[in-house]
Amino acid sequence: MPGGNAGMAVQFEGGDQGWNYAPDPRYFDNETYGYTSTAGSGHRSRYAGTVEMQLPILSMLKADVSGRYDDYRVEGDSVDKATYNLGLEFRPWQMLLLRGRYGTAFKAPTLADEFQGNSGAYATLTDYYTCAKAGYTGTNLGNCPQANESVFDSTSGNAKLNPITAKVWDLGFVLSPVDRLAVTLDYIHYAIRDEVAEADGTKLLETESACRLGQLDINSPTCVAALAEVTRGDGGTLVSVYTPKQNVSQENLGTFIAGIDYKYDAGVMGEFDFDASFTDMVTHTYQQYEGDPLINELNDPFYSTEFKTKDNASVTWSKNPVSITAYVERYGRSPNYVSGLIPEGYGQPGAGTVGAWTLLDLSIRYKPISSLELSLALNNVANSMPPADHSQTGNDNYQPYNELNYNVYGREYYLGVTYKPGK
Repeated sequence: MPGGNAGMAVQFEGGDQGWNYAPDPRYFDNETYGYTSTAGSGHRSRYAGTVEMQLPILSMLKADVSGRYDDYRVEGDSVDKATYNLGLEFRPWQMLLLRGRYGTAFKAPTLADEFQGNSGAYATLTDYYTCAKAGYTGTNLGNCPQANESVFDSTSGNAKLNPITAKVWDLGFVLSPVDRLAVTLDYIHYAIRDEVAEADGTKLLETESACRLGQLDINSPTCVAALAEVTRGDGGTLVSVYTPKQNVSQENLGTFIAGIDYKYDAGVMGEFDFDASFTDMVTHTYQQYEGDPLINELNDPFYSTEFKTKDNASVTWSKNPVSITAYVERYGRSPNYVSGLIPEGYGQPGAGTVGAWTLLDLSIRYKPISSLELSLALNNVANSMPPADHSQTGNDNYQPYNELNYNVYGREYYLGVTYKPGK
């Protein structure tokens, strides 16, 4: 081709997969207190083919084109999908690379997602509906007698799950104005359909409460499902919840990622490598069931407590046989506890955000000979605790931080020795 030689790769594959889960018999004769389990098994066969071509259209323009076909046979049904990817790289000058990509993706549910039998255990959950009727909401929720009670929670797989599909595109550039310096900026967009997820017991009970209290449309697909998956006895007593594997109707994400990398040769002083990255999620919409409203998860803490921004930076000094790296990671603000309790979100009293969290890690590597490496890693050197969330209930079973976003591991040390004989 005008830009050089083209390349092509072709691959075919096939196989069989089986799932067989045989729990300990004591799960079935009440010898294991508080737990249940059901055996599950299943089988599927699959085959796939892939073709990829690298095409140097011009000296400054290159294309990467690929296609794939997957076919899964599950319980007499065929789950198949053809996907493709087109990538372009355009380098008008040596210092500048423009790049873009558009493609589709496909992933079959796992065997466990499809064939897991019904099983359950008692979980510590809060009956938000009963508490709200009794006047326990927000910061006084911990005083509710039905807060943190033992509730039976069961789940199961689903052989009729749809495969996960997605459309992905991105645009960006790499700028190298001087030797050993690279500045990158990319925008990546994902449109995901039929993502597989297990329902969350806490969010299910929060949603069920909002539906019964009229805060959400009780006729919406979300409310119909929530009311069906929460079982109540006489007088409205909470009996159990069911959190099955299910398909998410759609999820869309858009993210900017900026980075800079610079390597500096200090001669007899060694080499320094400076690296920094900034990630900003600019869009994230979610729809659990078709027919539900599209939720903006970046502005709706009832459905999501994710970080909008994350940053990291590192500096590495290397001089044979020693290498030292300092790494800093910063998590942006996230919603506080109260803001996620009811659909009003940030509009309710006490709702807001908690501050950013910054962690410092340090690692040292020493290689006295080519076959031996000694390493020391220190995570969270400053022993930083998560930002305190003062809107938490204060109940003994709660902690003053979101355990899904943060941890209290504190400072950690790791020592390692790697020996590769013959090197």
